Amino acid sequence: MSIITLLTIRSLNLFTVAQFLSQVWMLRISLLIKLQLFSLAESECQAFGSMDTPDLYFEYYFDQFPGKRG
Repeated sequence: MSIITLLTIRSLNLFTVAQFLSQVWMLRISLLIKLQLFSLAESECQAFGSMDTPDLYFEYYFDQFPGKRG
Protein backbone atom coordinates (compact mmCIF):
# COMPACT_ATOMS: atom_id res chain seq x y z
CA MET A 1 0.00 0.00 0.00
CA SER A 2 1.50 3.33 -1.01
CA ILE A 3 1.64 6.48 1.07
CA ILE A 4 -0.75 8.17 -1.37
CA THR A 5 -3.28 5.39 -0.81
CA LEU A 6 -2.94 5.75 2.95
CA LEU A 7 -3.48 9.48 2.77
CA THR A 8 -6.63 9.11 0.68
CA ILE A 9 -8.38 6.62 2.95
CA ARG A 10 -10.99 8.66 4.79
CA SER A 11 -11.12 6.44 7.88
CA LEU A 12 -7.56 7.32 8.90
CA ASN A 13 -7.10 10.15 11.34
CA LEU A 14 -4.27 12.64 11.54
CA PHE A 15 -2.49 10.72 14.30
CA THR A 16 -2.42 7.48 12.28
CA VAL A 17 -0.94 9.21 9.24
CA ALA A 18 1.65 11.09 11.33
CA GLN A 19 2.63 7.89 13.11
CA PHE A 20 3.06 6.02 9.81
CA LEU A 21 5.13 8.79 8.25
CA SER A 22 7.40 9.06 11.29
CA GLN A 23 8.02 5.30 11.11
CA VAL A 24 8.92 5.62 7.41
CA TRP A 25 11.41 8.41 8.18
CA MET A 26 12.91 6.45 11.07
CA LEU A 27 13.40 3.45 8.80
CA ARG A 28 14.95 5.61 6.08
CA ILE A 29 17.42 7.27 8.45
CA SER A 30 18.27 3.93 10.10
CA LEU A 31 19.05 2.39 6.72
CA LEU A 32 21.24 5.32 5.73
CA ILE A 33 23.22 4.89 8.95
CA LYS A 34 23.45 1.12 8.42
CA LEU A 35 24.83 1.79 4.93
CA GLN A 36 27.33 4.21 6.52
CA LEU A 37 25.94 7.16 4.57
CA PHE A 38 26.36 9.38 7.61
CA SER A 39 26.41 12.77 5.89
CA LEU A 40 23.22 11.95 4.01
CA ALA A 41 21.57 10.69 7.21
CA GLU A 42 22.61 13.87 9.00
CA SER A 43 21.15 16.07 6.28
CA GLU A 44 17.90 14.08 6.42
CA CYS A 45 17.75 14.63 10.20
CA GLN A 46 18.29 18.36 9.82
CA ALA A 47 14.92 18.59 8.05
CA PHE A 48 13.27 17.81 11.40
CA GLY A 49 14.96 20.71 13.17
CA SER A 50 14.89 20.56 16.95
CA MET A 51 12.00 18.03 17.02
CA ASP A 52 10.03 20.54 19.08
CA THR A 53 6.91 20.97 16.95
CA PRO A 54 3.35 20.82 18.30
CA ASP A 55 2.44 17.63 16.41
CA LEU A 56 5.00 15.68 18.44
CA TYR A 57 3.17 16.28 21.72
CA PHE A 58 0.23 14.37 23.19
CA GLU A 59 -1.71 17.62 23.56
CA TYR A 60 -1.86 17.98 19.76
CA TYR A 61 -3.86 14.72 19.61
CA PHE A 62 -6.14 15.46 22.56
CA ASP A 63 -8.88 13.17 21.22
CA GLN A 64 -6.46 10.22 21.00
CA PHE A 65 -4.73 10.86 24.34
CA PRO A 66 -7.16 12.64 26.68
CA GLY A 67 -5.44 14.06 29.75
CA LYS A 68 -1.90 13.11 28.67
CA ARG A 69 0.84 15.71 28.59
CA GLY A 70 4.24 15.69 27.01
